[in-house]
Amino acid sequence: MLIEPILNPRHSRPLDLHVWSDHPRVELFLDQLEARLADGVLDRLESKSNNRGTATRDVLKVLALDLFAAWREDPALSLGVPLSDGGYRPRSRYNAQKISKKAIGLIHGLRDADLLDWANHSHSRTNPRANRTTRIRASAALQQMFTAAGLEDGLLRFNLNREALVLRGTDNEDPGQTRFDRRGDQRELAARDLEYSDDELPPFLAKARRDLRAYNRLLNESHIDIGSLDQPFFERPDRDGRTARVAVHQGRHFVRRIFSRGRFDFNGRLYGGWWQLCPRDLRKYIRIDRQPTAEVDFAGMHPRILAAEKGVALNEDPFSLNRLVAPEVNWALQRKLVQAFVQTALNAADPKQAYSAFRYSFSRAFDLSLTRALFDALHREFVETYPGLEDSLFSDQGIRLMGLDGRIASSLVASHVLFEMPILVVQNSFIVPIDNVKFLEDAMTQATQSVLGAPLVFRKDREITALHQLPQRGADGKAQDRSPALDHFAQSFGVSAGYEQRWQDWLAQQA
Repeated sequence: MLIEPILNPRHSRPLDLHVWSDHPRVELFLDQLEARLADGVLDRLESKSNNRGTATRDVLKVLALDLFAAWREDPALSLGVPLSDGGYRPRSRYNAQKISKKAIGLIHGLRDADLLDWANHSHSRTNPRANRTTRIRASAALQQMFTAAGLEDGLLRFNLNREALVLRGTDNEDPGQTRFDRRGDQRELAARDLEYSDDELPPFLAKARRDLRAYNRLLNESHIDIGSLDQPFFERPDRDGRTARVAVHQGRHFVRRIFSRGRFDFNGRLYGGWWQLCPRDLRKYIRIDRQPTAEVDFAGMHPRILAAEKGVALNEDPFSLNRLVAPEVNWALQRKLVQAFVQTALNAADPKQAYSAFRYSFSRAFDLSLTRALFDALHREFVETYPGLEDSLFSDQGIRLMGLDGRIASSLVASHVLFEMPILVVQNSFIVPIDNVKFLEDAMTQATQSVLGAPLVFRKDREITALHQLPQRGADGKAQDRSPALDHFAQSFGVSAGYEQRWQDWLAQQA
């Protein structure tokens, strides 16, 4: 079969070096895959030194399984793979399976056997946005081998010894490092993971790695799915505005904490899990071990942290102002604009950078022109409403505040893992089975009190979590209209036939 071109190389993710399986079906598949490679490929790659490193067959397993995982996630999804020796660092703390440059020879061997679709790497001095590593994808022939071997998602696991505390220098997750090109488009920053010694970890991270490993174990022992979905995926816009598929899979969850700018007190939020990519209106249908869930979040967390630090009083809604700033906005729209303004102003180092980020990030979200005059009006009115927060704007506070909310989220995770209670983190909101909401709220109060010295306000996405909470009778003794509340309750807690089948299949795998 001919190699198919990859038409959209940007629809990709990096090769994951930590996917694994010891299932007999996978081993039989690898026997068949080795037989497809040209004679001598494996022998040439096997090291003849005393330090043999990871076995070539194991490197092939990692490559093949991640190609399979990407194919199951989305048949159009490709993997970004480095083809230079420096792209694989077997001694790095971020390479737990010690995958070496043998991967390069195996990638070429798979391509020569017509088992990969391909897109060459790109490098341009004049257009850095076009730079990318080589992209690969399972060809039709390799897909047929996957199917014939009976490979299934449930056979795959991650190596849970992979590093869960990631220290980065440059990273797009750091909003203060946003940069724009001459056309006003946001420039992407290559993530650079930095090596470090455990002696450099601050005291508040002493148990962090152990807690995260326990958390990932708990996630992978739990069934986490979306009850309303017939098929185990949802769609969302990618960074180019195209529609991308996000797989809702089991057994391959891995959450880590990412720190920024080479400092362990900057950022430290928890990243990982398909639920972080899930739209809010779909998250309410998430089920954990078949139980319906509720989402509880800190309302206006960063302004409230600053207010607690400075002793400043905020309105019940920190994004409400005293008056409308422009005739073209109403109160509802202005609240959204203020929230967007505060988000960018806290993350930026100066007003110019903040306005560029404000206009770029939110131009598609609001049906009006995000002019500098409107931006300045929001700035003036916010300072007039909350003068005690003026010096926090345009001061690159965001990355420090993310460090604090990362510590709070990690504390919540640790308290839930202690009692074997699954919890999903989506920035400053938390999803738990409805029976655990009270425990979560108490833990949120304790965590903020511990980290900040003051509890923060939170809110939950649903008030009715059981049938007995539906409207009963009014003060006049007459029955209230239960229909709207009952319809909403049934819609939120019902499941699709596809979900029910996935749940039964998962139960069978656990038996």
